[in-house]
Amino acid sequence: MATLNYAIEKGGPKIVQIEWNGVNLLLKYKDEEIANVSGTLLELSKGLNFHLPDDSTISIQLVGKSPFSKLQILRDGKPLPSSPTDPYVRVKNAYWATFLLGATNIFISLSLLSIPTIRTNMILTLILGILLLMLGFLIVRKSLVALIIAVTIQIIGNTIPNLLNLNLILAGGLLSIMSFIVRLIFLFQMVVGIGALIVIRKESLNKTDSQPHQLLPRVKKGKSKKIVGATKQMPLEDQHPRMASAFIICPRCKIKVLPKSDGTCPSCQAKIVK
Repeated sequence: MATLNYAIEKGGPKIVQIEWNGVNLLLKYKDEEIANVSGTLLELSKGLNFHLPDDSTISIQLVGKSPFSKLQILRDGKPLPSSPTDPYVRVKNAYWATFLLGATNIFISLSLLSIPTIRTNMILTLILGILLLMLGFLIVRKSLVALIIAVTIQIIGNTIPNLLNLNLILAGGLLSIMSFIVRLIFLFQMVVGIGALIVIRKESLNKTDSQPHQLLPRVKKGKSKKIVGATKQMPLEDQHPRMASAFIICPRCKIKVLPKSDGTCPSCQAKIVK
C-alpha cells in the first residue's frame, strides 16, 4: 500500500497521511484515523471529501488519464504542499524535464557528431540542447517566458520533425519508440508547468495586494517663511538678527524681503524703497 505524507502548510510538519492500494483508502490526521473507505478508481475519479478536526476539508480525487493520472489532494480547495498537483511541484517537474531534454540532446549530438552524413543535424541538436539547459536555469527562477520558449523549441525542433518521420522511429525498434515516448512525457510536464507558473504569479500578486500599505508619518510644517536667496527655511530673525528692521514686505510679491542696494525687490525687481 502506497503511503503519502503531506503538510497542511508549506514548511510545516507532515501531519496528513494517505494510504491507498487501489481498493481501500486510509486517511490519517496527526496519526489519528479520519476515514477508511473503499476508494476504487471510479469513486476516486468522482472525488471524496473528508472533514478534519481543524474544521477544514480534505478533497481527494484521481485526475487525468492514464498514464498521466495522479491524486489531486486539496485542503479547502487548495493543493497540499508537495502534493502532485501543487503548482511548485509542477514547476519543479517542468525545469527537470527541460534539463533532461537538454542533456539528452547534447549527449546524442556529441555521440554522433563524427558521422559526416548527419553532422549538420547533430550540430543543430547540440545547439538545441545548450539552449534548453540555459532556459532550464531561468525556469528554476520562475521565468514564464523561458518555459514558453523551451516548450516552443522542443515542439518545433524535436516533436514535429519526429512526427513527420514517424516511420523511421518505428523502424528503429523498441529503443527508438521508447525514446520518443519519454520525450513526449517530458514535453507534457513542461506544458503543465506553464499553467502552474501562471497560478504562482497570480497568488504572488494577490498576496501583494492584500498586504496593508504602510503610511508615512506626517511631517508638521514649520511657520517659517521662505526668503529669496536663502538656502534654508528658517525664521528671518535667525538669518539676519541685526538687520531685522531692514526687511520690507514687497507690495507685488507679498513677501518680506531685504531690498537690494538700488532699492528694488530681489525677487520681482519692483521698486520698493524710494
